[in-house]
Amino acid sequence: MNQARRPTRDAFRAMVVISGIVVAGCALIGEQGTPAGIPPPPLQLVSAGDLKLPSDCAVRDGVVYRTNFVVQGDGRVADIRPDPAPACLRAALTEWLNGVSYAPPGEAIPTAIDWMSVSARRVGVVRLSR
Repeated sequence: MNQARRPTRDAFRAMVVISGIVVAGCALIGEQGTPAGIPPPPLQLVSAGDLKLPSDCAVRDGVVYRTNFVVQGDGRVADIRPDPAPACLRAALTEWLNGVSYAPPGEAIPTAIDWMSVSARRVGVVRLSR
């Protein structure tokens, strides 16, 4: 019976060690900050509401839908051009982007946003015990 628990215990220990390495690496990167010579991003999002997608809007999971737009010098969004997508999604993304605001970048900046629907279903519950 003790040997049956050993693989689970070893897997748990390996997971803890790997997690520790990842956290240590992230902490090291965070302490170094942004390398010299890299300019700050030109766009800084100030506010955005919720994307309201109608419940009957049929979009495919895992498909990336792109919308191009321009952030004007004063931070407002203009010239919204969704790529091919269901009409309900294009309308929802356009409405959402009309309510988005950025810190004024001082000049018009063409940009794009990618949106993808992701669904998950509950397959089962895994319980780890000591």
